[in-house]
Amino acid sequence: MFHGFRIYLKYKGKKTLTESEQILFTAANTYLKDVMNGRNALPTKAWKKEYADLTAKRKILNQRYVALKDEVNLHP
Repeated sequence: MFHGFRIYLKYKGKKTLTESEQILFTAANTYLKDVMNGRNALPTKAWKKEYADLTAKRKILNQRYVALKDEVNLHP
């Protein structure tokens, strides 16, 4: 999504946008305004931390799932 937004900024005013492009760029702009809260840089550090936390939680849940699945298979 960010790549397309950069292209939009590069060609803004120089290229006629299709209706679907206009909708996508408007959605991207709205999303970025909400996420950025007035900041100029992307919060990649926070996103990486959230990704690591969610990945760790997924691993734990997957281990529980496999253990429960094995338990069910042992006791049909």
